[in-house]
Amino acid sequence: MTFRTKGICLVVLLLAIIGLLTAPFFIPEIPRVIGESILNQSAKEYFAGTIRVREVRLQPSLSLRIEGVEGKLQTQNGAIPIEIAQIESKGSLLRLFDPEGLSLNFQGVRPSKGIGQGLRGKGRVRGGRHWFFYAKAEVEGLRLQDIMKLNPDFLRGAEGEMKGNIFLKAHANEEPEFKADLHVAKPGGRLQAAFFDGIMLYLPQPQLRNSLKKISMQKESVPFQNADFQVHLIQSDQIKVFLHILVPDYNLNLNLKVHIRIDEKNALQELVKIMGIVKINL
Repeated sequence: MTFRTKGICLVVLLLAIIGLLTAPFFIPEIPRVIGESILNQSAKEYFAGTIRVREVRLQPSLSLRIEGVEGKLQTQNGAIPIEIAQIESKGSLLRLFDPEGLSLNFQGVRPSKGIGQGLRGKGRVRGGRHWFFYAKAEVEGLRLQDIMKLNPDFLRGAEGEMKGNIFLKAHANEEPEFKADLHVAKPGGRLQAAFFDGIMLYLPQPQLRNSLKKISMQKESVPFQNADFQVHLIQSDQIKVFLHILVPDYNLNLNLKVHIRIDEKNALQELVKIMGIVKINL
């Protein structure tokens, strides 16, 4: 092989390498397929490979912007379409394996075709052996009627807008953390009578049980003035739940505290199963 031929081969090889490195910037389908695959792998337990992405933009700085994410959340009551308006990395994707991980912003997380603004927040994720993930979300507005399919027995016919905050943290070497503080402010909304029937077993006071029994016998949905719902994962086998709801028509001012203990250290997954929301095969 002559010197000239070797030179031509090196140029061709160099151009091929440059082409491979720059292809994601000029062929949008490549980062879209890669991003879609990563999301499906990381959330396959909950979405069963149904996540689809409309557009992925990979910047020269290797930051990522994902728009139009849709997927079907697998629940005990069937698949529920979920959408995420936007996910954006703050910095290069190479930070995914840094000790501090890669920062993410997200917005517009809600049931598909929902009217409320959904969830907005930020998170951080790190890959590798010592992986971790955390997300802090503000519930800007979720209508109870939009999340009815999560638990039709309790939420069918429900009305009202829910706001609040949610925090989730998972770590390869640490116990998970989860907190949710949600509320429906005045003018409140409406709930099916079956909702009150479902919490009757947790009430020790006979007087409160009698009040709830009267409400649960109603055929129409019941108006409430305001409500608060708090969940705190204390340890991986313990969860605290607090429910407050004010129903003036029945002179009910309910404040319910429940401490849930699970034999195995999977309390968060068990809570999800108890609520009948996500279909998880353990």
